[in-house]
Amino acid sequence: MSKMRGRKYPNRYETARLDGEKVRYKEGGFHKTTGTPPGKPIPKSKWRAALAGRYGKKGEEQARLGLALMGKTKKEFLG
Repeated sequence: MSKMRGRKYPNRYETARLDGEKVRYKEGGFHKTTGTPPGKPIPKSKWRAALAGRYGKKGEEQARLGLALMGKTKKEFLG
């Protein structure tokens, strides 16, 4: 028996390099935080709300990481 303790599937993590550091994040985590269905793009209104902290500290960190992974600043992305 596996040590997954009732979970059907293990958590899926992605790894990226930002400024020479490894960053681990959960695949689809920002979609889940904002309530956006998987596979659909997250609307800019939800990006603004996340960056403003309306989805909590975790949502704000996820939005900042997403922008960094895209190589864009807040001003470039949101206009």
